[in-house]
Amino acid sequence: MVLYDAMVGKILLLLVALVGAFFIIRFRMRRAASSTSLSATARVWPSRRLLLWGAYALVALMLAGSALYLYLDWRAQEEVI
Repeated sequence: MVLYDAMVGKILLLLVALVGAFFIIRFRMRRAASSTSLSATARVWPSRRLLLWGAYALVALMLAGSALYLYLDWRAQEEVI
């Protein structure tokens, strides 16, 4: 059970880091938008759709990796010696 407690802690830490990064980037984008023109910020950031697909791909990759790890760990524990 200790393994799952550590995993939950790591997931919570990851979520806190992601939310913090989201708000920092959002704050910086708003600050930059107020001081520069829209065309200058549009050239710096890729399209919103590309970022959205990248985020979905990253989450899918993380879920697949976690599922594979849990499956391999379960299979190793259930192996008859």
